[in-house]
Formats: sequence, structure tokens, C-alpha cells
Amino acid sequence: MEDSGQEKPFGTVDKVLLFMIAAVSDIADFITALVFAVPIIGQIVYFGNTFVLSPVIWATIQFWFIMKVGFGGPGLVNIAGGIGNLIGIPGSSTASVAIAIYLAN
Repeated sequence: MEDSGQEKPFGTVDKVLLFMIAAVSDIADFITALVFAVPIIGQIVYFGNTFVLSPVIWATIQFWFIMKVGFGGPGLVNIAGGIGNLIGIPGSSTASVAIAIYLAN
């Protein structure tokens, strides 16, 4: 086993909470894709998800990474995933959080 004497920035609780937050964003994207075809409600849900929910979740996750590891490599990976989520790439929030946590730990 490798023991470098440094404490890892993300513990189990942090990982679970970050994945739950990212999953909410990805599930909302999936629901938005299903509801988008409904005439007026679909467009309201789409704009609510795109301009309210996704940016708030992205900012929350980004703030968490800045507080834990600072402005570095893992935070930049998460920025890329957040931008991917904002432009509509499905699953990008959860995938980018997983990659960023792996790089940070």
C-alpha cells in the first residue's frame, strides 16, 4: 500500500455528496429531454434547467473543488464537464466529477 503521509482532499462523504449533486443535474437533463416535446411545458422546463438548475449546480460543484484543491488540474476538468453540461452533453457532470476526484486523490 502506498502511504505518502498526505491526507486526501475528498473523503467518502464528499464523494457521495458530489455524486448526488452531479446526478441531480444529469437526471434533470434526462427529464428535460423527455419533456421537451410537450408544447409549452417542455420549453419552460428546458429553459429552467438550462439557465437556472445547471448553472447553480455547476457553481456549487466548482466552489467545492476550489475550496478542497484550489485552482488546479482537477478543478479545470470539472470546469470542462460543467461547460459540457451547459451545452447539453448528457452525463457530463457525473463523469467530470468522477475524473476530477480521481485526479485530486
